[in-house]
Amino acid sequence: SNEASESAFTWGVIAGYQIGPYFAAEAGYLDLGEAEYKARGTVTDGFDAASVEYAATMDSTGFAVSALGMFPIADSGWDVFGRVGVYFGSNDIKESLTIDDVVDAGEDDTSSTSFLWGAGVSYTRGQWSSRIEYQQYQGVGEDGDFDGLDVDRIVFSAVYRTGLGGW
Repeated sequence: SNEASESAFTWGVIAGYQIGPYFAAEAGYLDLGEAEYKARGTVTDGFDAASVEYAATMDSTGFAVSALGMFPIADSGWDVFGRVGVYFGSNDIKESLTIDDVVDAGEDDTSSTSFLWGAGVSYTRGQWSSRIEYQQYQGVGEDGDFDGLDVDRIVFSAVYRTGLGGW
C-alpha cells in the first residue's frame, strides 16, 4: 500500500510595485510546506518473504519573483490577474528504507529553479486589497536524480498599497 500527503499550510511575505493599472512586479520569500510519501509491502523470492517500508519527506523554502498582468473591471474595485515567475527553492529531502526492521536512511539538500504561474481576483477599497489566487510551482526540488513535485496553492492575502505605486 502507499499514501501521499502535503501539509495544508504554506506562507509567504511579498513586496511589489505596480506600474499603471495593468502591470505589477512582486518578489517574496515563501515556505511551500512539506510533502510526504509512504509505501509498504511484502517482497518474496518464492521461499522467503520480507516486510518493506519506504518513506520520503520534502520541504521547500525560497525566494520568488513574478510579473502580474491585471485587468481592472470598470471602476468596481475588482481586478482579474495572472502571474508568471520563477521560484528559487532550497529543498530538504529525507528518505528511509526499512527491510525486516533494518533501516537505511539518508538526507539531501538541493536547490532548484522552478517556473510558477497563477491566476486570481482582487478587490481594492482605499489602500487595502484582498486577493484570492490559485498558484502552481512546477518541478520543485528537481535535480538530476529527482523529477520534482508540482506544488499547488490557494492563496488568500491582504495587500496594503502605499499610494506610491507599491504594494
